[in-house]
Amino acid sequence: MVTVALKPASSSASIVGEFVIEARLEVLNDELRARGLDANRIITVFEMPAQPVANGRPARYRVLYRQP
Repeated sequence: MVTVALKPASSSASIVGEFVIEARLEVLNDELRARGLDANRIITVFEMPAQPVANGRPARYRVLYRQP
């Protein structure tokens, strides 16, 4: 599952991209490679814990990055 949302970082022309992906390192690395993202463009990676009950979801990573 990959979700993409774009929103302005400020009033400048800079844009922050975002995606949410399964919390497995190899999946994260594959997605970063597929999007052409390197360490200089990544703002942060949040770990979103799993929710085992009530519409349970596995753990996920939320990645914020600078768009060109």
